[in-house]
Amino acid sequence: MNTKNKWRIGLILFVSTLCCLNYFMTEIHTRENFSTFNSAKLNGKISYLRSSKSGEGFILEDSRKMYTIVSIRSSLNDFNRFGNVAEVGDSLSKPSFYDTLFLFKKNSMKIYAFTFNKFP
Repeated sequence: MNTKNKWRIGLILFVSTLCCLNYFMTEIHTRENFSTFNSAKLNGKISYLRSSKSGEGFILEDSRKMYTIVSIRSSLNDFNRFGNVAEVGDSLSKPSFYDTLFLFKKNSMKIYAFTFNKFP
């Protein structure tokens, strides 16, 4: 085996290792975020909101903690994702370890209920 092939094999092994490490670190981070969100008793107004393909994040007034969820579309929320409906100033409520997050719209007084992906 020549030196060029050894470098290619080494590079392939290195990149594969980095990809696997990234996958497992992301999995650990996702589970930790869910555990924090699931155990939290939430009640307050949204002061910060972000949304992406991978999930939605929010911070409540009087808190510095960012909560991250992956909402599920259903008839409870008119088949919307949390990030498409929620706005800064809207209110949230969720008891600890409850499987539904309630969103109270500030302008329309409409209530949306969101379930979310659970990570054991």
